[in-house]
Amino acid sequence: MNEKDYKPLRLDGNGVTKDFAYEWKTLKETDLIIQIENINGEIKTLNLGSDYDVNIEIMGGNVICKTAPTPEEKIIISRKTSQYQSKGYSTSPGFQSSAIEKSFDQVSCNLQEMDYNIETFKTNFSSEVNKNIDDFKTATDNLINEFKHDTDEKISNLESETDKKLTQVNEAVNQLNRLDEIVEECEQSANKAEEQSNIAKEQAQEATNKANDAITTVNNALTNIQNAADYATQKLKGLQYPVFCFNSGLVNEQGQAALCSLENDILTQHAPCVCTTSDGQTFIVNEDVTLDISELSDGDYNVFYYPETREMKAYANTVYIQDYQPSAWVENDIWVDTSVMPYVTRQNISGVGEIVKCVQNAHLVRVSGGVE
Repeated sequence: MNEKDYKPLRLDGNGVTKDFAYEWKTLKETDLIIQIENINGEIKTLNLGSDYDVNIEIMGGNVICKTAPTPEEKIIISRKTSQYQSKGYSTSPGFQSSAIEKSFDQVSCNLQEMDYNIETFKTNFSSEVNKNIDDFKTATDNLINEFKHDTDEKISNLESETDKKLTQVNEAVNQLNRLDEIVEECEQSANKAEEQSNIAKEQAQEATNKANDAITTVNNALTNIQNAADYATQKLKGLQYPVFCFNSGLVNEQGQAALCSLENDILTQHAPCVCTTSDGQTFIVNEDVTLDISELSDGDYNVFYYPETREMKAYANTVYIQDYQPSAWVENDIWVDTSVMPYVTRQNISGVGEIVKCVQNAHLVRVSGGVE
């Protein structure tokens, strides 16, 4: 399959044109998302059939609107391909090359959309980080300039006061005919001048210390911003599959998930299926896994699959997904720690959060010997 790169289209309306072409691969009409954006930036999603029709070709196709977009409107053509496989090959008769080719096309479309979403996120995130850095620098510069202005004003006032005291000392010297009084006045003026000088030195040192603190604050902020950028970059590397969940599995005739089934108190996880643990490690399950739940008492249970031991376990517990340890978690509670990259899953075992690899696959309620 030779596909063009996927990128949503934003086309101007002119009040006449109803037919709009796109060039990238589309598997189903319902995979297309058609929207109209007005001059105020408000976006409305159109409905297939009532608002528009679609003509899908081998590569690309056409969107035919029932009403032509006006010159004040833009039409947005995008795609969202389903991530679920509707046909199980292990139970199908013979080698169905067309079905396999369709699955490859679906995977290729999913990868194109994931790549576009990741690049768009990186661009938006980089722009936001740069804007925040510029805003912080501007605010810091303003704070430093304001502080410097206040400090300069205090020093100027202090110099003026010191000059005034020195003038008083000079006047006292000129009055030597009143020696006793003048000497005492001079001593007092000198003491006050010395006190003012010491105060000036202390204020100058305080100003220097505050300026150094401001510089340290700026450097720490820049370091924190860089750490945030590094963390986001590292987190992007783990976006190939959603973590701590099953990424694919069997579906029923209505296209709904059919990962697990229950018969005679035997819970079965059906293969093939794919799951990803919280640390980003993906496992392919090729064989069915079973769990006898006949001994469970009445209550709510979360069922987990442990890919390293290939077994299922059921616990009456709580699942926490957060960046700090739960304050009241109890025996068998699960905590997905999102404060680190990659994430870490811990299970409360005898009061200790032991690291485990597990993925939740079902939830069941046992009532008076039965199961819901």
